[in-house]
Amino acid sequence: MTTRGQSQGRQPRGTGDDPFTIDNLEEEEEVPKKKNRQLEGVTPTKFIRDWSKTMPFLAEFKRFMQMNRDTDIAHDPFKKCNYFLSLFEGMNTEGWVKMQDKWLEDIMKDSSLLPWQMNEWQVMEREFKKAFIDYARHEKANDELRKLKMKDSNIDGYITHFTQLTHQGGHNINEPTILTMFSQLLYLCNSFILA
Repeated sequence: MTTRGQSQGRQPRGTGDDPFTIDNLEEEEEVPKKKNRQLEGVTPTKFIRDWSKTMPFLAEFKRFMQMNRDTDIAHDPFKKCNYFLSLFEGMNTEGWVKMQDKWLEDIMKDSSLLPWQMNEWQVMEREFKKAFIDYARHEKANDELRKLKMKDSNIDGYITHFTQLTHQGGHNINEPTILTMFSQLLYLCNSFILA
């Protein structure tokens, strides 16, 4: 043995530049192309502009796309938008759907119409939220959040209700203002309990 751990008399084959030879290349099998997979699972329910179901509908659609992440529709934002629009039903959504169809046609002709660093799906999701989220619900949740008090010394119920109202109000639970509000309300509630 030499100091480098190789036995004497044996030399490595080739120059070391390419570990494969022509023989190796011929032995490789061709990788079959992926088939266009069909969508699996239960199709999301149709959206009819019930504002109370806007976010549950969007969450159901996203779960459906995640479950079908290997399909062409899930990978292609343009196809995803068209599939999303096919889930709208009724007169209350017809105008918005036609507007989005027109926008997608314009994007097909000129992709520079897309906002910078956004794809078709990201824009459509944003526009969907703008059009169908009940902002009065946000304000109502924020108002309830400001007036929230603990009942019957039920700290778990208070925390759960606070968290729900925070999400309904469109806040991140970890925002400094929300954390401050939580700690102040919790302090007030505890001081009444201990008194």
